[in-house]
Amino acid sequence: MKLIACDLDGTLLDGNHGLSDKSKAVLPKLAEQGIQFMVATGRMAQSVIPMFEHVLPDCEYLLLNGALITDAKGKALYEVTMKKEHIRLVDAIFQKYDICYHMFTGIGTITSDEKRCVKAFLEHLQQQGLDEGIAMKMKDESGFCRYAREVKDISAFLSEEIPVYKMEAFGGLLQNLEKARSELQACEALHVTNSIEDNIEVTQKTAQKGIALAAFCKEKGIAKEDVLVIGDSLNDLSMIEEFPNSIAMKNGHSYIQKAAAYISRYTNEEDGVADILEQLLETLSIQEK
Repeated sequence: MKLIACDLDGTLLDGNHGLSDKSKAVLPKLAEQGIQFMVATGRMAQSVIPMFEHVLPDCEYLLLNGALITDAKGKALYEVTMKKEHIRLVDAIFQKYDICYHMFTGIGTITSDEKRCVKAFLEHLQQQGLDEGIAMKMKDESGFCRYAREVKDISAFLSEEIPVYKMEAFGGLLQNLEKARSELQACEALHVTNSIEDNIEVTQKTAQKGIALAAFCKEKGIAKEDVLVIGDSLNDLSMIEEFPNSIAMKNGHSYIQKAAAYISRYTNEEDGVADILEQLLETLSIQEK
């Protein structure tokens, strides 16, 4: 095994969206066995790199569902940006159904409506069982809803030629989200997915975790058979299907569990990934003897 690509929320991270002590202890041991660990997430760099920079200082990051891969310092190694006509289309559909959204761009995160997006994000966290205080702490510490600016005129914004990697909406009426999702999925040039029930994540069709990871491995000369992928949600499906050594979390979506080669013994809140890594390291240790 040369590379492990692992999702974060619902997979490696615990119920409070943080790294457990058990995970912090086992992750550095991978490098001792010559195994590279790559974060594979829908998140942006600002909410991920600070979490890992002391635990895994050489970690590389597959971000925004595969629209961007960076090195440990945040330097882009691979990127797929959205086309202007598709950004306009997504904006129009979200506006049609009165859904606030934000865009992950080359200058940071940009929102259509800062107050509504912050409110929707906090409500979403509380619906997952986090109390208000923890939800506020996560928002402040993670970089979520830390917006570079607010954009009301999408045409004026596009004239600035700022790269857009991903557009995301969350919260609001589920029936409106489903209507918007259905219309977006009709555009064959877009990849429409979600990591939780009440969000929609949109990138170009080629910006998917599986496609990006396969391109990275080809560039590095790593065979697919030497890669282990771990995930729980629909935005992990492409890499679960792309790589033969795949593990779905016990708490994962049924589609992911059906597609994966294995299912973890424990959930993310039970340190399921740490358990997988400990088993792997133990197996390697036995083989060395």
